[in-house]
Amino acid sequence: MKSVIKNFYYILKRFKTSSVLNIAGLSVAFTVFIIIAIQSYYDATYNRNFEKANNLEYITIYYEADEREAHNLSVPIGQTIAEAVPEIKNYALVQDWGSQFFDKSVEATSQSVDIEQFAVSGGFLEVFTPEIIAGNAPDMFLGKHKALISQSDALKIFGDEDPIGKIIYHHFSKIPVTIVAVYKDFPKNCSLTNGMYVATQTTDPTEWSFKMYVEIQEGSHEIVKEKLNSDGKIAEIFSGYVNKESGKGVELRSVPLEEAYMIQANNKTTFISLIAIGVIILLIAYINYLNFSIAMAPSRVKSVNIHKILGLNRSALQMLMMFEGIFFALISLCLSVILVNFFASSPLSSFFSASLLITENLFLIGVVGLFLLALIAIVGIYPAKYATSFPEAVALNNSFALSPRGVYMRNVLILIQFVAAISLCCIAYFIKIQHEYMINYSSGIQKENIVYLPLKGLDTDLNSFGDEMIKNPLVLDYTASEAIPGTVPMGWGRRFEDKQVQFTSWPVTPNFLDFFGVKIIAGNGFTETKKDSTTLEQVIFNNKFIEKYGFDNSLIGKNVFCLSRDGTVKGIAGDINFQSLHYPIEPMAFVVLNGSYREARLNFVFFKISGKDTPSTIEYMSKTWSKFSKEEFKLTFLDQKVNDLYKKEDNMARLIGFFGLITIVIAIMGIYGLIVFNTRYKTKEIAIRKVNGATELEIILMLNKGLLALFLIAFVISVPLAYYAIDRWVESFPYKASIPWWLFLGAATVVFIISAITVSWQSWKAATVNPVKSLKSE
Repeated sequence: MKSVIKNFYYILKRFKTSSVLNIAGLSVAFTVFIIIAIQSYYDATYNRNFEKANNLEYITIYYEADEREAHNLSVPIGQTIAEAVPEIKNYALVQDWGSQFFDKSVEATSQSVDIEQFAVSGGFLEVFTPEIIAGNAPDMFLGKHKALISQSDALKIFGDEDPIGKIIYHHFSKIPVTIVAVYKDFPKNCSLTNGMYVATQTTDPTEWSFKMYVEIQEGSHEIVKEKLNSDGKIAEIFSGYVNKESGKGVELRSVPLEEAYMIQANNKTTFISLIAIGVIILLIAYINYLNFSIAMAPSRVKSVNIHKILGLNRSALQMLMMFEGIFFALISLCLSVILVNFFASSPLSSFFSASLLITENLFLIGVVGLFLLALIAIVGIYPAKYATSFPEAVALNNSFALSPRGVYMRNVLILIQFVAAISLCCIAYFIKIQHEYMINYSSGIQKENIVYLPLKGLDTDLNSFGDEMIKNPLVLDYTASEAIPGTVPMGWGRRFEDKQVQFTSWPVTPNFLDFFGVKIIAGNGFTETKKDSTTLEQVIFNNKFIEKYGFDNSLIGKNVFCLSRDGTVKGIAGDINFQSLHYPIEPMAFVVLNGSYREARLNFVFFKISGKDTPSTIEYMSKTWSKFSKEEFKLTFLDQKVNDLYKKEDNMARLIGFFGLITIVIAIMGIYGLIVFNTRYKTKEIAIRKVNGATELEIILMLNKGLLALFLIAFVISVPLAYYAIDRWVESFPYKASIPWWLFLGAATVVFIISAITVSWQSWKAATVNPVKSLKSE
């Protein structure tokens, strides 16, 4: 071991430039690879924390006619599915009520606490087996308003107090909720969100807002999948969805819960993309190591031969050289851990859903570190064999330095680096193009100069608050709805005009459509009514609803059941994207409710501001809010909220751009090493050419013409590769930006300019050396 360390010290001292570049390239590559490994492990282990994870599945409904997959169903449908398939041992229906405000006293004298709330069916505890740390969880099903709460939320509400048996009050409805048990927080990478869980009280067949999870018998996945679509009772429920002309209907799907996360919008694509980037960057760094090792080989021939003369056999020499790579990797690995720790505390860490903290990933980093060390030992076999493969007579005159075998190998490695750099640049910029396309795509509603606030923090009614706001001429108008555009959650299934229909329902106030500029293409808009009115509720369908179910304008004036009473169809609205552009436009109804449901279903109040003096407008709104609420003033701009729907694409574009830049930098290190190698062994040729009148420009061109040829070949290879990768990535989006021709040329130009500047500088240095000095040294 002493001789190994001594030899490594000699390498560091003898080949300073290549050693520094090697360590720098490997350190950066290891850093990126470790970060990607942490995130990939987070994604790959999603939903694997549950005790019965191997047997848990998630039920979805695929509508064949419009190729749409829905994730919500009703309680009666869930019960029918569970009864029809004996292989389903337990099932749980989960309804997301969103963020709710709660107080410790009915008078709400203290500040409200924001908690995510869910309603669940009786099988919840058997399916998910949450770890109970206090209380008796089954008590939540023994009566109304009993809750199971997460450890973190219990701490947030009660501090060090024992929460069991304590009562908290819903801020808006004043309904008391009794805490019967506390569970250990679910990890971030699972389908369940930490919050409060209560037993559902509804059996309403029209309430299609439950997600269904099932525990199946071991090895019965295919049987369950078959029975879901062959049972008569289940088929009868969905018989109304069958298209008589095409025969297309509904397919129920059972997805293993461990795979459920990956089938969500772009998660699988992102997962594969990150792994591919990690592999590419690691590949380029190891290629650099190979290039530098091969480039150093001619300068080490004398040392190698001396070792041979002293009795060290070829195998021992090769082992010695392989240990050099391991030491390089060890130093780089230590530096990369420091860099990962720095990255974890930087703003870039917000691009990842996994925690990048070293303390939370010690085991994974250890495994990855061993893999990287083993890999570099394998990679080091070739240069070790290469450097010891030449006869002493050939080696001593350096005739193998520019041998066809060595030149071919280095050119192939440089070609791979160019292809990777150009392809990553293309992909990164197209993701940015797609992101901007979605942000700027017209969704059919006004987003600019619209702000919103949560209604549930108010101590007064909507109109009193809104009227006070618009007293300021900078606040132009207000409206309210259950959901924010882009996050409309409630689904309704109905028997309507002898057809089984399903659509998303969006409770709003009467002026909502006018406020957002949604056009009425047939019939009339909503009319103002009192909230306690006994008249029929009002419904306006979108045009997609008409197209999908084959209706026409004659349905205007017909009645459709809403929540507690019928509603009258007032008109047809133009289509808008009420979800993100990850999903196509679907059937939807705007609904104006009456009675007790009216304000209970309104969660957000929207204000249209002039945009002339935004700071003073916000200041006025804050002061007005404080008159009517004790809660924190949480004003949000709608355009920013909508843009957040595409945060994943934005983060992905930034990450790939950042990693693409790293790829180019590492690749340039290798190319720089190649130029150093070429100039070192062409010193005599350069000097003779200069003596014979060659200009410095001609020398630079002579040194770089081979590199230019490699670049052109790499461009030809990278264009179809990048196009294929982009086409596969974007196919999951219903709304796609076109792939511009200039994208590939632009990416290649960027890589070429950076490469040319780097290598030309080194070539210029070689071309300006005094030829007399070069010939004398030869």
